[in-house]
Amino acid sequence: MGKGTQVIAGIDFGSSHICVTIGEVVENPGLGPSLNIIGVGNRPSRGLKNGMVVNIEETVSAIQYAVAEAEHMAGVKVGEVYASLSGKHGQTINSGGTVTIMEGEVKPKDVERVVAQAQNISLLPEQQILHFLPQEFTVDAQGGIRNPVGISGTRLEVKAHIITINSTVEQNIVKCIHRAGIEAVALVIQPLACSEAVLTPEEKEVGIVLIDIGAGMTDCAVFYDGSLRETNPIPLGGFHLSHDVSSGLQVSMAEADGLKMRHGCALRDLVRDDEIIEIAGTSGRPSRPLSRKLLAQILEARSKEIFQLVKDMLERFEYTWRINSGAVITGGSASLPGMVEIAERSLGLPVRLGVPQGIGGLVDVVSSPMHATGVGLLLYGYKYGGKMQGLGGIKTTSQRVKRMVQGWMKEFF
Repeated sequence: MGKGTQVIAGIDFGSSHICVTIGEVVENPGLGPSLNIIGVGNRPSRGLKNGMVVNIEETVSAIQYAVAEAEHMAGVKVGEVYASLSGKHGQTINSGGTVTIMEGEVKPKDVERVVAQAQNISLLPEQQILHFLPQEFTVDAQGGIRNPVGISGTRLEVKAHIITINSTVEQNIVKCIHRAGIEAVALVIQPLACSEAVLTPEEKEVGIVLIDIGAGMTDCAVFYDGSLRETNPIPLGGFHLSHDVSSGLQVSMAEADGLKMRHGCALRDLVRDDEIIEIAGTSGRPSRPLSRKLLAQILEARSKEIFQLVKDMLERFEYTWRINSGAVITGGSASLPGMVEIAERSLGLPVRLGVPQGIGGLVDVVSSPMHATGVGLLLYGYKYGGKMQGLGGIKTTSQRVKRMVQGWMKEFF
């Protein structure tokens, strides 16, 4: 690895697992820089429940194990990381602000002022702003502006999507990272990180819904006109699929999860009537045969419910007509055969499987929906350079505002 090489690391806090991904920024003469994946580490953690810390020591130990595994593969040491946060812990607010342009044309300080005003919202004492995501600026009567700096006018307005987080949730995750001997550069809500890896700029522009099916829940995010417009968690995920199999077939959760992964299909129409699988016996009992179609029937019912809840959300917020690019499904359970097909039938939209894009290096290791958030954290860090959030001593609202503005304005310069 060359001198001055930029290395970026991310920790994806899943419902029950911690995954660490390490990337290296590579300069390509004539083509510009790119991101290569050079290390991956994964560790189950009983210290997490639905992405929230419930045992500090267990979580710290899992972080250290996953980091060590990724470091060994990459041949580098990790000093700082971007960390994911489940969409369950975020709350969304649409806000706006208006200021007078002081010098006849918009300056960066005018943008900071209007952003600060848009963030002047009433929050509960335990809540704080995690993400400030501008949707559009307006200068006088001219709307739909992405970067207003340099435009002449007298009045600047902003419409924005704000994601807040419970301070205690943030503090516990950051505490675990610090106790593992690493600095937390930023916390990133999972749908936002995931979108960096699996969505194209064109899809975000035309309109798309990202459906991240995790173990404990499904995170949904709606994008159109190039911006994140809505985030909405659904309290169903891969765990519930396995639980249904466990209950329906009267097997342990471990066996149910294994059956789902080895033989599962989310659409029974894709399974032949004569397909038979074996269920391992317990307590000395012999194994028993099972129709694979019955397993698919159980998985299909819960999968339909997940996508029906997504459809209800889109209709409730009147986003259906905005989703011109359809849907992208990702997350560990998205890989289940038939999941794309059942999503298309349930949503009435074109659907594709979301796997990490725009990367090099260990592509074969991370070319799976389960690695979308981990890779997305690296792409997010590469894109914003640690300037979007304010952890590690950044406490005041004014400091956070300045760091956020610097981060997303970096895209335009």
